[in-house]
Amino acid sequence: MFPPLAILIARYIAAAWESPRLSGIQSGSFALLVVLSLLVIAGLAGPQHYLERYSDWPDVEVPRWEATVVSTRVEYGDLSALAPYIHAQNAILILGAVSALILGFGNRRAFGWAFLSLTLTWALFLVVLNSSLPLLDQRRSVKALAAVLKSQLDPADEVASYHAYYQDLPVYLQRPVAVVGWKGNLQFGVEVNERSGGWMTDDASFWKGWNSPLTVYMLTEQETYDKLRSESSFKSRVVARGLYDVLLSNKTS
Repeated sequence: MFPPLAILIARYIAAAWESPRLSGIQSGSFALLVVLSLLVIAGLAGPQHYLERYSDWPDVEVPRWEATVVSTRVEYGDLSALAPYIHAQNAILILGAVSALILGFGNRRAFGWAFLSLTLTWALFLVVLNSSLPLLDQRRSVKALAAVLKSQLDPADEVASYHAYYQDLPVYLQRPVAVVGWKGNLQFGVEVNERSGGWMTDDASFWKGWNSPLTVYMLTEQETYDKLRSESSFKSRVVARGLYDVLLSNKTS
């Protein structure tokens, strides 16, 4: 789809470059300003989208088991650090759209300047966006916890993600990871569990291994860990902790 679409857009831009009064230039510039203004308003009203794959804004309820990152109305501390980037991105979009609209109404050379303005707008937007991404590392990735685990992991040890699914964990550990009590888009894997080598498992099977002589590591969300810790029968050792997730071992010493 994209190669032919790019050709059609380039064909129109080439024609507009030679004929600045080409139909659609002014209306397109105005439409761009309206769309970007709505995008900015949406970004300011629902910044939780910067942190979650699914969120409750604007009142879209997503079941917990369906979301890779759990939907919640709790405001994360990441947002305060992310706010300057969000405001900078919004300013860049609005200024770029306004300048393109103004330049689009000019003389023969105006379209070239308008096109240059939009090019710089998207370039600056992507630079600011890319600079903000490291702030989301601990929310969207468990790389730091996986590095701690990999440094002390033996081949015979077992690793499981408990009531959560971390897509990057098997990649960083370079080994299979059991998924306990979670379905989501892995529903098919649950249905063929007997043929999948047991990487999808239930709570009963997991706790049987947790209480065995084997060394078992568990990665779970902080909220889930708090619930487990309130149970008197739960024994564990915190190996490492992130802002949102906790790495545990069944070996307390």
